Amino acid sequence: MKDAEEFMTIFQGSEAIARERNIRNVAISTLEIDDVLMGCLGVDNLPEDRLMNIGSILQTICYFILLAYRRAEDEQQLAHLSYYDTLTSFYNRNRYIEDMQRMTGKEGSVGIVYLDVNGLKDINDRYGHAFGDKILTVCAERMKQVFQEGSFYRVGGDEFVIICHDVPKERFCQRVNELRAAFKRDALCKAAIGSQWTEKLVDVGQVVANADAQMYEDKKEFYRNNPASKRYRHHSDELLYLTRSGNPQAGNQQKPVCGLSAAEDFLSGPDGSGSGGTDPVPVKGWLPGPSGKFSASAGGVTDSQPD
Repeated sequence: MKDAEEFMTIFQGSEAIARERNIRNVAISTLEIDDVLMGCLGVDNLPEDRLMNIGSILQTICYFILLAYRRAEDEQQLAHLSYYDTLTSFYNRNRYIEDMQRMTGKEGSVGIVYLDVNGLKDINDRYGHAFGDKILTVCAERMKQVFQEGSFYRVGGDEFVIICHDVPKERFCQRVNELRAAFKRDALCKAAIGSQWTEKLVDVGQVVANADAQMYEDKKEFYRNNPASKRYRHHSDELLYLTRSGNPQAGNQQKPVCGLSAAEDFLSGPDGSGSGGTDPVPVKGWLPGPSGKFSASAGGVTDSQPD
C-alpha cells in the first residue's frame, strides 16, 4: 500500500493509528489458518525502493509463525487427550493417578465417591455400544449436577471417582444421598455407589479402597435383585464376604485395593461353571492364602471391564 488512504480503507477504524504513526506507506502479510484470518504482520514507512521487495520476507516470517502456532495447538491437544476422557470430558485415569500421588500427605478433609454403572454390558449387548456411551454421558452429567465442587475422573470403562476437598462431612453425605436418589429414580441408568469421608487424610489409597468396597456391596445388592443380568455370579458372594477386612475366615485380611471383578471372572470360568480345577490359580493379582482361599495381593486388582 503506497499511501495511508488505501490502508485506512482496507482496515476500517485505523485512522487514529495512521495519524499516530504518520503512515505514508505500509506492507502487510496476512496470517491465515484454513482460510480464517488470524492476524497480520506488517511494516510501515519504508523507502520506496524496498517497499516492493519486503513482501516475500513478510510471507516467510508469517509461514514460520503459523508453524509455531500449529505446533503449540498440537501439543495442547495432546496434553488434553492425555489427561481427559473424550466421552465424558472428565479427567482420565492418567490424571487420576497423578492427582492421587499429589494428595499424599495433603492436609484437610477429603470425601471420595466411587461409582460403577450397573448393567452396562447388558445395555451394550441389547441396545449397542453407541447407546451405552449415551448412558455413560448421562451418568457423568448427573454426577456433575450433584457434586458441583468435586473433581471427576473416569478411571475405567464404567467406573468413576469423585474427589471433594475441604467439604464438611454433612454436606458431602447429603450430596452422596442426592446422587443415590437420582440414580434410583432412573428406570434404565443405574449405578452402584460407595463413599468415604475423612477429616484428616493419612492414607488416600485406603480411603479409596473403603469407598470401592462399599460400592461393590451396593453392586452385589443390585445384581441380586436383578437375576436376569448375565454379569452377576451368585457363587461369588462367599468370596466377596471373605475379602472383608477383619474377617477371621479370610486367608489374608488385607482389603482389596480395587474391585473383585477379576475374582468373579475366575470363579465363573469361561462357560460360567467355575474354574473346573481343584488347585487355586492366581489370576489378575489374586493369590491363594495359606488356607487355599483367595485374597488380594499387594498389587491389588484392576478391572476396567463393564460389570
